[in-house]
Amino acid sequence: MTSFQFKGTLTMSSEEINIGSLVRTLKEEKLEGQVLRNILEDLQEALTTRLCGRRYGRSMEAYNYRRAGKRMRTVITKAGRVQFRLQKITDLRTGRVSTPFLKKLGVGRRERCTRDIKKACIDLITRLSYRDTSNSIKDTLSIKVSKSRVHDFVREIAPVIEAANQVNVMMDRVECITADGTKTHGLNGKKNEVNVVIGFDPRTNKKKLLKAHVNKNWGKTGREVKDMKVVDEDAVLVSDAEKAVRYALLEKDMQYQMCVRHAINDVSYKMWHEGMPLEERKGIQKETSKILYTLKNSTDRHIQDGNHRRLECRINWALKELKRVARCLRDDGYRKVWKFIQNSGNHLVTYAKLAMKGMRIPHTSNLIERLMGEIAKRVKNKWAHWSTNGLENLLNILLVRYTSKDTYKKFWEDYVYQNKIIKAQLIINREVSEF
Repeated sequence: MTSFQFKGTLTMSSEEINIGSLVRTLKEEKLEGQVLRNILEDLQEALTTRLCGRRYGRSMEAYNYRRAGKRMRTVITKAGRVQFRLQKITDLRTGRVSTPFLKKLGVGRRERCTRDIKKACIDLITRLSYRDTSNSIKDTLSIKVSKSRVHDFVREIAPVIEAANQVNVMMDRVECITADGTKTHGLNGKKNEVNVVIGFDPRTNKKKLLKAHVNKNWGKTGREVKDMKVVDEDAVLVSDAEKAVRYALLEKDMQYQMCVRHAINDVSYKMWHEGMPLEERKGIQKETSKILYTLKNSTDRHIQDGNHRRLECRINWALKELKRVARCLRDDGYRKVWKFIQNSGNHLVTYAKLAMKGMRIPHTSNLIERLMGEIAKRVKNKWAHWSTNGLENLLNILLVRYTSKDTYKKFWEDYVYQNKIIKAQLIINREVSEF
């Protein structure tokens, strides 16, 4: 038989009590929820004594508060549902009756779920639907949290996570940015337009979410990114050939790297649109790919051997070959393809030019495309129809978790576990006897 006994010293402060820290300690020690109830009642008595004096004490007139009875209160934690008698206190100066201990726990008047439960729900909601999140919490923790309650958690937490991410973004300058957009199902048969801008460090490949907007045009998104003043004046934009993105984000001195993979696909599409036969299209696409990826391989090789002169010759060769292909298309009457290659040539070799200056940037927009895949995996379902605010809240949580894992983790550590207001020394005495 194993018996448990709680002993310890408790120190209180005027800030909130961190119940999440207590629950985590109890989980590690494999204790039952009953122990948590005893701890909460002991903590409440310590707080009440500080405010009202000792029960039946003789110097109660020195305090401005009086006990005003108790009522049963339920809180839901990872340790399960915990019921305890909540002490009500009357302020003698105003006559107002309140429950200060509940406020210190970080639980609102009409709330039951503690912050560790909110964290568990938010972690799941970035991967599962609201209904599946509710079912998963019920299956794993034996706690019932409705899908509407989970939705309330998202609305509460998303702005706070976004604010924490903005603080992280403002700490350092951004040398490279990449952006892309996508569409999702909206309400009443409409489509939601999603715009995402990511900043990243080309040396470490660390990412930061700059902006995630729903149903706002690229002009507004670009203005908000510029107003943040975290993007270097000579930064580099890496994206596909979408003009709205370039016009919204490119500054005067910024450079632009068009995604090589998207450019090849755009050439193929424009040739098809102008009626070029299939075999001829395949030949032009193969030739364009050969020019661009030969330059990519030469860039990697000559950066390693330090032969910048040879790399410069290869860049000039690539530009010359692209112009030759463009002239052939013009002579054959395919003017749209000719204009696209003619205007895009210099933007397709920006990464190679910067490599000679010691700055390595990607030649494709795979980074943002991978991010779009995360969005599609979560929100692009046939049965999912999103409101503007609902989608934006979810995306801010999802994208911060994906791009800045350290920021996401630190936010939850501060929100649930850190700033430990209560220091409790738990001494567990285990007495084992065999029958």
